Amino acid sequence: MIDDNPLDNLINSCILKRGKFADEIIISEFPESALSLLKEGTIHPDVIFLDIKMPKMDGFEFLHAYDKIDIDKEHTKIFMLSSSIDPADINRAEKISM
Repeated sequence: MIDDNPLDNLINSCILKRGKFADEIIISEFPESALSLLKEGTIHPDVIFLDIKMPKMDGFEFLHAYDKIDIDKEHTKIFMLSSSIDPADINRAEKISM
């Protein structure tokens, strides 16, 4: 999970644990840190839940940087999360093909 909001991370991780959707949940409040872990090969996620709105690097900027790193991405699904109802955010997210 990549989200700068600790409360959202707590709620989402509780839902995932309670539903037994994941054996392990790794949370990063900073997209830059998540990119480093991915580049180093420290983590190999099956799923990334990615917040769209974050202060230093938003979800779209993360995806742009993620696309450029040389790692196996074939088995990783990315789901964008947001409370935004801005049609521009929705359209932008729908146009991404990864």
